[in-house]
Amino acid sequence: MEAIRTKIKTNRKESVRFLTQAKVMYKRGGVALYYRGLSCTLSGAYFAYASYFYTYERLKDDLEKYRHLSENFVPFAAAFAAGLASNAIYLPFIMVRTRMMMCKGHYDYKNLLHGAEKIARYEGFKQLYHGGPVLLTQAALETSFTFGLYEMFHQRLKPYFGKGLENQWLLAAISSFGAASLS
Repeated sequence: MEAIRTKIKTNRKESVRFLTQAKVMYKRGGVALYYRGLSCTLSGAYFAYASYFYTYERLKDDLEKYRHLSENFVPFAAAFAAGLASNAIYLPFIMVRTRMMMCKGHYDYKNLLHGAEKIARYEGFKQLYHGGPVLLTQAALETSFTFGLYEMFHQRLKPYFGKGLENQWLLAAISSFGAASLS
């Protein structure tokens, strides 16, 4: 779906519907065209999420040592910093993935490394981070609100749930629903 959405967003000539674009892509390249850039998404997500959760847990633990900080502030601050760190890692993967999905001439990269190498060599290393400040800020704010609100809901609702696994699942589901809805 991401490949179809990217093709629709980069079409400057006309407005195209989702199913129409899906059919055009299938005619041009078959099912494989829907999966261009998937290697970038999978490998980038691994590194980005690993760095996110490491940074989040580390900062949360470090910030909780400062008693003068509000317990509600800590998850927001830790999630914001973790969002910046993880998306700084993920941004080059997104750049190559988006270009792979576009399939236009010199953007026809064979894989992640080939794409990153071509961008760095012919356009400069900075191009791998093109649009970075906007994405980093937006993603960091979104994750900080989502995780901060999740932690807040979770802590406030925890006394109303038992210790069983089904109760913990329900607590997590309600907390995440509330956090996602508000953020």
